[in-house]
Amino acid sequence: MRAFTAAVCALSTWVSLSAATGQPVIDVTSCGDIVPARTLGILRNDLVCDGPFPFRTAAVQVDRRAELHLDGHTITGTHPSSPYRAGILAFTQATIRGPGVVEGFEIGIDGTGMTGLGRNRLFLYDLTLRGNLWGVEQGQGTIRGSGLAVHDNVHTGLDTRTLKLTNSTLFSNGVTSYVLDFVCTRRPRLIDVTCEHSQWGVCSLD
Repeated sequence: MRAFTAAVCALSTWVSLSAATGQPVIDVTSCGDIVPARTLGILRNDLVCDGPFPFRTAAVQVDRRAELHLDGHTITGTHPSSPYRAGILAFTQATIRGPGVVEGFEIGIDGTGMTGLGRNRLFLYDLTLRGNLWGVEQGQGTIRGSGLAVHDNVHTGLDTRTLKLTNSTLFSNGVTSYVLDFVCTRRPRLIDVTCEHSQWGVCSLD
């Protein structure tokens, strides 16, 4: 009976979200899952992506204009032994929403969209990125974010061209080298953001 009730609740939520967003909705339940373009993916359980698997680019791939809701769950890797280079690979105009945690990967969120050009727009909300080598890599793209906690990543927390961030906290990134909470080539736009180190003189320890 409980299993039946849970299944009915999940179906009801799926239908409600699809109607509200106008997007198809899919469940994300396994390492290697892909959220197709213009689709909403809901993470239904914690993922621990530690193999043994064939090498894959990311634990979860979010295609162009798609959206992923972590829904309170955690995506965990085991860098450097994880076969997954990134926790999430995001193509242009992808949106990642929490609450949720991405931890233990070479790159927590890779926003370059596998092109290497990195001119993507990436939207991040209510996420924790911790214990990765890099928190978010966006290259020459744009990160718009709110409600982020980015900390204890080995190198930089956020790396992008244009950074627009609100209501977020960044600290203890660059614990072994290049001690910067974020790197951006244009002056960042920060509102209610707490950070320790940057190249722009806007953080507490600059």
